[in-house]
Amino acid sequence: MAITVQAIYTAVQTHFSDIPEATFLSLLNDVHQEIIENIRLTPDVAVTVELTAGQQEYALPDTVLRIWEAAYMAQAGDYQRLKQTNVDRLDDGSPTWRNYSPSTPSRVYDRGGNLGLVPAPDTTTSGGYPIVTLYCSQTSDTPLGIDDSLPAMARTGNAWTYRVCERWADMYHQEMSQFFANLSAREYERLITYSYGRMSRDKAAIQMRIPKVRY
Repeated sequence: MAITVQAIYTAVQTHFSDIPEATFLSLLNDVHQEIIENIRLTPDVAVTVELTAGQQEYALPDTVLRIWEAAYMAQAGDYQRLKQTNVDRLDDGSPTWRNYSPSTPSRVYDRGGNLGLVPAPDTTTSGGYPIVTLYCSQTSDTPLGIDDSLPAMARTGNAWTYRVCERWADMYHQEMSQFFANLSAREYERLITYSYGRMSRDKAAIQMRIPKVRY
């Protein structure tokens, strides 16, 4: 069953009856964006990047929160996953990477809202290919309202509830701030674990050891 924003507000009010609804919604939307930026709770959105031969960096849409996967596609059905890296790692391991001759990209990085490809592509997009496809979490143009619901993957609203409580406590009830910070961190970790999926192969197998009784 979907967790409603109203249910989160009611839960927060059990701890802090003085929080106004408008302030709660503002804090909740900040918390929600933070969670979906860092935890894969919503279906990935595919964003395509058209390429220009020799161009290394491309502006990312402002709506992209987190890139989970990137692929170079020379043609339809051709999927070559790009290895995610960063500029510091490139500078340490391959100091001359900026001067590589254009070719088929094998690595991708994000710097200041720009997507970088290493090496730079050697072919300009024409007729729809080649392209780079990004699988991302994206921010919503419409903030959560009191009548909305959390993503279906959220089985409880505890991570949202306690993080909102933590932020409200930081502002007006500092003696309770650390208490809610601890609860928030615990529920955040549980949410991360749950986001990995429900397939049994992804979870540790626990076997009970029953002592044998000898007669």
